[in-house]
Amino acid sequence: MKKLSFLSIIVALMFLLTATVSAAVILVVGTVNDDPNVLTPVGYVYSKHDVTPPLPDSFTIPGVITVNIVNTDIGQGVSWVSQIPIYAVIVKGGPGFNEYIYTSDVRSDYFLYAPINPNTGRPYDVSHVSVIYKPVGTPTPTVTATPTATPTKTPKPTATPTETPTPTATPTETPKPTKTPKPTATPTETPTPTATPTETPKPTETPTPTATPTVTPTPTVTPTSTAVCPTHTCPPKPPCPITPCFCILLILLALIALAAILLLICMCLKKHKHDKCCKK
Repeated sequence: MKKLSFLSIIVALMFLLTATVSAAVILVVGTVNDDPNVLTPVGYVYSKHDVTPPLPDSFTIPGVITVNIVNTDIGQGVSWVSQIPIYAVIVKGGPGFNEYIYTSDVRSDYFLYAPINPNTGRPYDVSHVSVIYKPVGTPTPTVTATPTATPTKTPKPTATPTETPTPTATPTETPKPTKTPKPTATPTETPTPTATPTETPKPTETPTPTATPTVTPTPTVTPTSTAVCPTHTCPPKPPCPITPCFCILLILLALIALAAILLLICMCLKKHKHDKCCKK
């Protein structure tokens, strides 16, 4: 009875641990190769380990994590134990990968597999395992504001008054009057006029008129009219004196006359028959 209660307590603890871990894990399924430039956040470290058969295989990042890859009943599984919080563990297999992202301070996990092979229904074999973590002790650089120098006001220089010396009067000598010399008259020579020769104008030549030739108009030939032979045209036909109404009237009269002739023939025949009967 005590053994059963102890076993039930262990199972309950394992269930609680599994439920806690599963609630803190987000599974991201990738269909291509895992790209560290895309999957690794800023400030984190991406570490990759290629799995070499036969299993089991393991690797350790000192002070960070120890990872084991073993064969299970389902397929090749990954388990790990760490000394610091782990951001994600990536299990690569086949054409894709499974990324297990931990949203809380999880220090261990078990039964991590690669994507399922649709042909076999089992996980692909693990080709490599990658761990993404944030190194412990890396200080976050804090930006310290550089102090700005406050400008100091320079005092304005004060003007010192300078004493202006008082001017001393210097005696000036009065100039003595100077004698002006009298002007002497100088005789001027009168120029003798010079005769300027005048040019005699040359006679201008009158141009001789040139005879302008007169153009005699050429007589224009007037075309002579050619006699056109008249063409004989037939005179128009006189209109027919018989109109359509007149033709209709003639036809009616002919029919009446024909009917009268037939009537007379019939009467004659009847009379002839009547006469024969009377004779008999």
